[in-house]
Amino acid sequence: MSIATVPLPFAASLLAGIVAVRVVLVTRKVGWPNGLISVFFALLGVQAILTGFRFEYALGFVVLIQPVLAMLVCPVAYLAFRSLRGPDNDQISKSNIAHLLPATMTAVIMWLDIETPVPIDIIVWASFMIYSVLILSEIRGGPDTFERFGTDDVQALVTARIVTFCLIIIIMIFDIMIFLNFKYWDAKLTQEIVVLGSILLITISAAMLIVPSEFPIPVVIKRFGQSLTTDQIAVTEEDRETFKQLEELMMNKKPYLDPNINITRIARQLNIPARAVSNSVNRVRNQNFSQFVNQFRVQEACSLLKSTDMPVTEIMFAAGFQTKSTFNREFLSVTGQSPSIYRKEAT
Repeated sequence: MSIATVPLPFAASLLAGIVAVRVVLVTRKVGWPNGLISVFFALLGVQAILTGFRFEYALGFVVLIQPVLAMLVCPVAYLAFRSLRGPDNDQISKSNIAHLLPATMTAVIMWLDIETPVPIDIIVWASFMIYSVLILSEIRGGPDTFERFGTDDVQALVTARIVTFCLIIIIMIFDIMIFLNFKYWDAKLTQEIVVLGSILLITISAAMLIVPSEFPIPVVIKRFGQSLTTDQIAVTEEDRETFKQLEELMMNKKPYLDPNINITRIARQLNIPARAVSNSVNRVRNQNFSQFVNQFRVQEACSLLKSTDMPVTEIMFAAGFQTKSTFNREFLSVTGQSPSIYRKEAT
């Protein structure tokens, strides 16, 4: 069997479609607004199918459709995460409909065969670059932009946002490679590029299906995100006062014991804007809100490990953690030990 007969694009599209379905089921279970995130993976799957039709079966009509869908991929990804910001529900304002105009204009250009000053591929690349910058700006906002989500959900959202950004960069690179392949290399590398791109999409999709949703953020991704969100602004008196009120609330009322606590609810209790709370934690402690809350939870767990005979799993829930992976990771980060070793040495 030659490499041309291997239907990798179709396998890639199938896995991407399954990921889209899983995103719907998982996010609905935990209460995330999920529509656009699922649409993003569905678009990747459709693009893979069209790539298969175009290069495996030489169906020329696909050329009219692929650029249009490509112009939808980035806006959908951007709006998916943009809609999750702030304290409000998942709503896309009417002004955001403007993000669909480039795809609409591309469809008109392609289907009416209108000549453009530059190849349509370059217009698509420009769109990818613009939205890469926009998504990067969302990443730079840090985890605390997801104000209405609990700490565990925030971790998953941060990972998803960074992975989506990386996916968009990878897609753009492969699109440029295909363009250069036809423009300068007489299409000699078409099969290799398509196969490599399909394998990459299969690998990413399979990883998202196999790895549990509570899996810790990989070190590389975590460091990448932290490098983009480091706040260098000096600490102000307002920051110190806000942080003092926040610490008093955490010690006196222990809201961190609620596994669903989020920065919006804390801000309401303090009668302080959520952004001000986030800034105070970032600048005074050089932490995001999730790290700050989990530190209190670890302290609570340490107290229970030393003073009770409760099983570690019960202590995990009693301290406000929802998943074992998050509990073990945060406990190790704060104490340098696992919960069982900590209990053994403490007693």
